[in-house]
Amino acid sequence: MGLLLLIAFLVWLPSEVKAPSNLPFQELEGRLILIQGNSLVRSHSGALQNDLERQLWEVADKNGLEYDLLYNLAMCESGLIHENRWGDKGLSYGLFQFKQRTFDDYCEGDRENMEDQIECAGQMIAQGLGEKHWKKCWILIK
Repeated sequence: MGLLLLIAFLVWLPSEVKAPSNLPFQELEGRLILIQGNSLVRSHSGALQNDLERQLWEVADKNGLEYDLLYNLAMCESGLIHENRWGDKGLSYGLFQFKQRTFDDYCEGDRENMEDQIECAGQMIAQGLGEKHWKKCWILIK
């Protein structure tokens, strides 16, 4: 049989929104097409594969950041796992491995809430605080 290429979603997005480069997107006449191998991906979050990716993209866009920066930082810090992800001998928690004091100094909300961590990380990076607070991973992803 010939090559089967299934297109999972056609999503209309404004032209100023950039597709993440690490996801299997193709741009075609103002539409983004998510291609997921030979299977259809159905998700309520549209073209993005899950809520985490959608939230990272929204925060990156809102703060004028590249999606890949937030995604790769979260991947490096936590393997994209938020719940029960402790580091630094139990001092750091979650997707971006925030220490409580750092979170309290720069963030609003709850350190154990993934959305609050994503929001805060995006704001901190936009303010130029990425290298200061995520030293080891920052070197790897930049």
